[in-house]
Amino acid sequence: DHASFWQNGYAAILLSDTGDFRNPGYHCLARPDLPSMLDHAFLERVTRSTALTVAELLGPASAPDP
Repeated sequence: DHASFWQNGYAAILLSDTGDFRNPGYHCLARPDLPSMLDHAFLERVTRSTALTVAELLGPASAPDP
């Protein structure tokens, strides 16, 4: 998913929860890939964990000068 960014000169990484191993509909490989088939609670946990990890890696934000 990130290779097209690289090909156009943008830095990018791929973060994955290995959905293709858990969901037979991933990218429509074996059945339609529909929003109704998502595990929304799991999606929320993965999103929160990713956001918190990125925030921790970036470190504390600098406060603007008053």
